[in-house]
Amino acid sequence: MFTIPLLAWALELSFIDAFLTDLGFVVGAVVYAYFFNLFYDSVFPLPETPNKRL
Repeated sequence: MFTIPLLAWALELSFIDAFLTDLGFVVGAVVYAYFFNLFYDSVFPLPETPNKRL
């Protein structure tokens, strides 16, 4: 919530425009993180470990 007034002040936006900009940043970061992890896990998969029973 701190970034909304900061964006509004720095970019001279209304609070609605600053809120939508902040929402775009958040959604973009989540989508980027999802696809980055998906790609990373396909390039560097976890090694197979034997199933040890005690």
